Amino acid sequence: MVWLYGRAFSFGPSNSARVEGTNLCKRGHLVLVTVNRRLNISGHLDLSEAIGGECAPSGNGGTLDMIVAT
Repeated sequence: MVWLYGRAFSFGPSNSARVEGTNLCKRGHLVLVTVNRRLNISGHLDLSEAIGGECAPSGNGGTLDMIVAT
């Protein structure tokens, strides 16, 4: 199972105690994969207007990380 945790796109690693999947895996035959991604300003600041061409997808960095991971 691949789990892309929510956390409101703003904070927290995928292995923090609240979202860590050890208990879920203990219940059955399951391999859980969680993916860290860029959050908050690092993953969602749109620089395309300020800098131009090479930064065009910058406002979607965190979302692009999820796409690449899956």
